[in-house]
Amino acid sequence: MTLETTPVTVDTRSGETLEIRPAKTTGEMQKFYQWSHHVGFIPAANEYRIYCDSPHNWPLIGLVNNVPVSCLLVHIYDNHTAFFGPYIVANAQDRRKGYGKPLWHYALDRLKGYNVGCFASKILQPSYEKFGFQTFYSFEIRQGEFPAQLRDQAARHHHPQRYEIRTWVGKAGTQELAQGQQPPQPMASQCHLPSLAHYDYIFTGLKRPELISQWGHTMQPHALVLCDVATDGHPVVAMGAIYRTSATNGYRLGPWYANDKAAAKALALELMTRVVTEEIKDDRGQPFVFDTTVSLSNLRAVQLMDEFGWHKVVDHLGGMWTQDMPEGMLEKDIYGCLGAMSG
Repeated sequence: MTLETTPVTVDTRSGETLEIRPAKTTGEMQKFYQWSHHVGFIPAANEYRIYCDSPHNWPLIGLVNNVPVSCLLVHIYDNHTAFFGPYIVANAQDRRKGYGKPLWHYALDRLKGYNVGCFASKILQPSYEKFGFQTFYSFEIRQGEFPAQLRDQAARHHHPQRYEIRTWVGKAGTQELAQGQQPPQPMASQCHLPSLAHYDYIFTGLKRPELISQWGHTMQPHALVLCDVATDGHPVVAMGAIYRTSATNGYRLGPWYANDKAAAKALALELMTRVVTEEIKDDRGQPFVFDTTVSLSNLRAVQLMDEFGWHKVVDHLGGMWTQDMPEGMLEKDIYGCLGAMSG
């Protein structure tokens, strides 16, 4: 389904004209990254690249006199579901001038009939409810270092006979193939896109194979799955990625799904082990700092955060939707969400 994104202009309460259109250039896309960092989203260091090329993304930008002043990132998962990422008026002095809400209206007007999701802090949830959003579940952001006493429990050390570690295949399976051409086969050490997208769907109820493919490609090499070698077919039992954020020596774990707490822990420790052994610290010798967005409905995830000694830095973050919550989202063990921009 193609959605109409023709640029429009609206008069603001401050008497200026706001132009609303999709971002056109990499420089405009980088505004999302820069502004998100300034207001506390702390996105992945290269997360904006995921949204530059896909027709399923709407990086909406508001301009006054051709100067960007506001943005709203919209990701279209499928023909029925979408997600609002950062919604920002860049400068404090420009707030309450009417630069933000027109973007919100522009997107919702073109997504009529869609189930639209977003994350919202507790203070903003009443405002979003006026647009038809309801809060269905809560998250908190936990942060901490890699506990040295747990490093020998990574999958490679602690579970070599139980788990096989595989990497995500990046763009494989999404390109156009000539007639009669066979898709490339993943190597034994790789997990191909259909399995990844299906595993993501089991946990989230969202059909978003293109986003999962883009995410794995962009976040390599630290995007891994664990497969159970003791079970026929070696099924996926955990899936996750870890990536550098815009914070100094900061890394975020997400998505992070698992069949059980043991697999979740083994995968997280494996990902963190790869970071601390393969990445180079800056000259100041600061420790690596990790964070993830935890669903409070998953008590095992909360317990695991306590075991890691990770402390709460943001709480009362609501998962809101305009219709019903995607089926099964709270029935599965989501240990960490994909990201602030993507849901």
